[in-house]
Amino acid sequence: MQDYWGRTVRIFLEYAAVKHSRKELQLRQSCKLIFVSLWFNMSSNFDRKIAVIFVADVVGYSKHMEKDENATINSYNSCEKILQTLLKKYKGSVFNTAGDSVLAEFPSAVNAVECGVEFQKQIKKRHDSQKAVVKLEFRLGINMGDVVRKDSNLIGDGVNIAARLEALAQPNGISISKSVYDFVVPKTKMTFNDLGVQKVKQNEFHAFDILLDPSQKRTLKNKKSLRFVSVGAIAALLVIGFLVFSTFSIFKEDTDQELKVQKNKNSLPTILVKPFQTLGSDNSSVGTALTEGVISILSKYNGINVLSSSTSFNILEQDISDDEIGKNFGVNYLIKGSVQAFGEQSRLTVELYDFEKRTISWSDLLDFQQKDIFKVQDDLGTNLLVELQVNMVEGQNAKKWLNEFDTAEAYTLFLNHRNEWRRWTPEGYNKHLELFESLKKISSNQYVMEYIEGWTIYQRLRLGLSQKREEDIARLDYISQNIINTKGNDDAYMMRANVEFIFLSKDCDIAMGHINKALSINSANPTVLNVGANILEMCGLAEKAVGYRYEALRLMPNDVQHMVKMQLAPQLYMLDRKDEIKTLLKDVLNDEFSNKTSLLLILYAALEAEVGNLEEAKKLLARANKAGLKISRLQNWKDGKVYPLIKPYLDEIGYLNQ
Repeated sequence: MQDYWGRTVRIFLEYAAVKHSRKELQLRQSCKLIFVSLWFNMSSNFDRKIAVIFVADVVGYSKHMEKDENATINSYNSCEKILQTLLKKYKGSVFNTAGDSVLAEFPSAVNAVECGVEFQKQIKKRHDSQKAVVKLEFRLGINMGDVVRKDSNLIGDGVNIAARLEALAQPNGISISKSVYDFVVPKTKMTFNDLGVQKVKQNEFHAFDILLDPSQKRTLKNKKSLRFVSVGAIAALLVIGFLVFSTFSIFKEDTDQELKVQKNKNSLPTILVKPFQTLGSDNSSVGTALTEGVISILSKYNGINVLSSSTSFNILEQDISDDEIGKNFGVNYLIKGSVQAFGEQSRLTVELYDFEKRTISWSDLLDFQQKDIFKVQDDLGTNLLVELQVNMVEGQNAKKWLNEFDTAEAYTLFLNHRNEWRRWTPEGYNKHLELFESLKKISSNQYVMEYIEGWTIYQRLRLGLSQKREEDIARLDYISQNIINTKGNDDAYMMRANVEFIFLSKDCDIAMGHINKALSINSANPTVLNVGANILEMCGLAEKAVGYRYEALRLMPNDVQHMVKMQLAPQLYMLDRKDEIKTLLKDVLNDEFSNKTSLLLILYAALEAEVGNLEEAKKLLARANKAGLKISRLQNWKDGKVYPLIKPYLDEIGYLNQ
């Protein structure tokens, strides 16, 4: 025990000295690292070492898959062969793969860097050839640091920082940490660009770009070091933290704003229904019928991409493994199951597998007779739609709507109508009306009908499409109050808050009173939080509104139509919190943008122009123009408050459509 405490004291004193001299890490991270060090010293079950970690990732893989699935897969396989050959040459070994990413360990920093440079050169050469139909771009990150071997995998900060460096890298570029730079700079003739201390998500590190081409030179803002915290303060926190840790409580660091949005993406997820196996019978028709039925039901929902039944059965014939399905077909979720048949009685087991989390997110077991197979199809399709909504769009808030509908068809129409409404365009409004009329024919739920009618009138008024404004406002006043009286749930109070503030009293206290009531009923409703943020912002409480929007994003797996980001990003810009915008939008820049959502491209273009990345800014401007964005929409964004701030930077790079 004496040796243990001796090691503990030495770790603390050495770390405090580093903190005093470098002042680079936040206090929270300091405590976390010390606790991790103590834990590793107490345990003999970890195989720890210093390793060079190499991370490669495809830029915009999902986007390529949507455009040309087969060509993208072929292109990736060709690039993968190039990488495998180079890994063998430079003695690198793959320890993990994640879809379109590769993580490898190298025996030396020089080997890893030379492998990365050679790989990017060969990829460029391949793209320049006439054979390359789909030209995939890669980002590479290389770090040397402390890792832990767990089975055949490597984990720890050494791996995490390599992944952050990859995220920081430019397309076709390589970013490395200072630990790698210090080793390779005297041994190579490469050109490096010092990016200074950078922060990506929860990791802070000194980064360098390897300049494969002079055009890759860029300037990123350095993260300022925090004020030095005394050794005594660290010691006090260490003691408190260690006592908590020693009682086996989970050490939970404060959640950064970046962490709240890191999982939030807008691309439509891809689903594959693997043909259900039929067990205990030579008749496979039951499994086939269920497979076809589920694919048909899910395909009616326009918020997901469902691979065709021919693809599903082709995968079964070729005996492709689940891991290969996720990697080669760009699948986010896999649905699979089996049917056990005993005469007329059957038992269905089904599960929903999340490739990103590598876990089964939902499973179910249903007993039925073959004569009831169509009802089972409907029940299964509805349950899967709910779970996909939970995992992809609204989180747990999605489940409550299931109780309002009797059939999968009605629930699907409801989901599709909301997707169209969220487009917030005249075209989306008209399409939403068509779906609403179809829903009226198959559902008699009065609350749902009034709820949808209320938001229909609200959008009609806000888009300037109303022909009878006063009548519409009066009807909206009645509906929003009536659904509170009849239902009194969080969505009812949310609607009333919006109506009250926009069309009736315009009183901040009254409107936020309704929002607070809604949150007291259901604090996990992201839509309520976003509406509350709108009211807070218009009432002059912008900083508080930002907090509401970050919490909404944390609760929403998928920000459909970028509804929250479209409000949050310009708000951050006006508050001069520009560094957060790049983190917020990083994962969505490769998405397809509409006329409306391409406003985000323009905002990002202004950020790039501000730091001197004019070529990248021009590319973003070109994408916005291609999406049909017009200068008038930009000038009206956020009541015209954003345009004057970004206009000087846009003047440097070109012009929007008139």
